[in-house]
Amino acid sequence: MSKLLGIIVGLFLVGNAYGAPQITAKVIKEQSNRYVIQAKYPYLSGLTSRQGEASFNQLIKGLVLRWLVKFKNDVRNYARFDLGQKSDFYADYQVKNLSKELIAVRIEKSLYQAGSAHPVAWIETINYDLVSGRQLQVEDIFLPKSDWVGLVASYCQGQLKQVLSSEGWVEEGAGEKADNYASFLLVPQGVVFIFQIYQVAPYAYGPQEVVVPYYVLQPMLKKRFYPL
Repeated sequence: MSKLLGIIVGLFLVGNAYGAPQITAKVIKEQSNRYVIQAKYPYLSGLTSRQGEASFNQLIKGLVLRWLVKFKNDVRNYARFDLGQKSDFYADYQVKNLSKELIAVRIEKSLYQAGSAHPVAWIETINYDLVSGRQLQVEDIFLPKSDWVGLVASYCQGQLKQVLSSEGWVEEGAGEKADNYASFLLVPQGVVFIFQIYQVAPYAYGPQEVVVPYYVLQPMLKKRFYPL
């Protein structure tokens, strides 16, 4: 039994020695007489390349802290109104892809300002190149001068119109503009494009997502990202 345990422990240590990435949840909780905060974000460790690891962690933590500073400032600005309610800020995350070279994170945040009709929700997407130590923008994954926007817009509009009946919303929010596709995630099945609340449909429909398979994008995708 002790010999078997030694082998298991040895294998675990070898895996770590080769830089197996690991995620730990970090949580910020605060409460006052005017607001409640609960923000969860990922902390990356276990990589051989400490530079990419450290720069990713710095990016994520800095992003969350900036959100909280803005939230507190907004609460302070509304302090003159005694609404008898508390404002709140919540954030949680999902790691959608993780390797030694790339991490893709989806962060859902919800903000309620006391007195508002309903919370404001937003999905933040981060695709981080751990080799170069920088966040990828949607243009970075496609070949230069390729009409990737036209290809992606055509596919996404076709998928969205199968589930949405809001006339005009899809054509505008999923039209051939790069900004419409700024929220994306590189996942094993393809590239997920996220459309925020009010982008392609009224509030009640919530955010929408379309997964564009890699085989659809292959003619315009950089080889490094096909297949991921």
